Amino acid sequence: MKISKGYLQALGAYFAWGIFPIYWKLLSHLSSYEIFFHRVIWGFAFFAIILFLSRNIKITETLRLLKNHFLVILAMALLIGSNWYIYVYAVNSGHILEGSLAYFMTPIVNIVIGAVIFKERLSTGMKIAASVAGLGVLLLIVLNGTIPWIALWLAFTFSTYGVLKKRTKVGGLESSFLENLILIAPAIFAAFFWRANQTAELLPFDYILLVGGGIVSAIPILLFSLSMRVVPLNHSGVMQFIGPTLQFFIGHYMYGEPVSSGRLIAFCFVWTGVALYIRELLKPKPAIA
Repeated sequence: MKISKGYLQALGAYFAWGIFPIYWKLLSHLSSYEIFFHRVIWGFAFFAIILFLSRNIKITETLRLLKNHFLVILAMALLIGSNWYIYVYAVNSGHILEGSLAYFMTPIVNIVIGAVIFKERLSTGMKIAASVAGLGVLLLIVLNGTIPWIALWLAFTFSTYGVLKKRTKVGGLESSFLENLILIAPAIFAAFFWRANQTAELLPFDYILLVGGGIVSAIPILLFSLSMRVVPLNHSGVMQFIGPTLQFFIGHYMYGEPVSSGRLIAFCFVWTGVALYIRELLKPKPAIA
């Protein structure tokens, strides 16, 4: 069976996101704010170069898209920007496992968004999957005594971003460029302001990693954007579990984040909900007479 380019793009995006914690840990001595500012700046530079080199896309037409679809592109920029910042914060504050939980929860959040906002009818299997995963999140809240806001925010922002990406008529590359264009001016100003108020200087290797951080952030977003145009949401939903699975093993086995028995039970509820979700997606559809 031949795998289409869209599926390879999706697999590449989810694998890259899965190993992200290793990269951001190299910058854990820096503020999450500074890392985020540079992610936007160098991500924008990357997209601008790719757009400039593209023969099929014109800059003037791309900027016209911003005018015609400003609100939805602004919403996507704010969603992915806040997602980027919170994820770096999660990794460098010892919450990789909570970050992985977020992306296990994402398809469940997609179910809720589809039902509440888009009035999509849910099968019994989907309702059970969402309920079981929801019990896992509730158990985490009870065990921790606090709401796992990192996981919930990451799941909500990425789910909503994916929905908007799927429904917008703006191409993947153009959309990603325009999202960064909206964020670039505040990011440059904030980066200079932040650095001017720091006493410790950045080392040459720090600069290399910060520049590279924008590029490694941009590539999977671009691959994801391109894949969302051709890969069905249900297929993409199954493949996306590559990322959080890798993140979970990296957080626990590489960086030693603890998993208590109670927390493991809560994760098992979420994983069970995910398994039910995948089973429902893979269930043969009845033939239409």
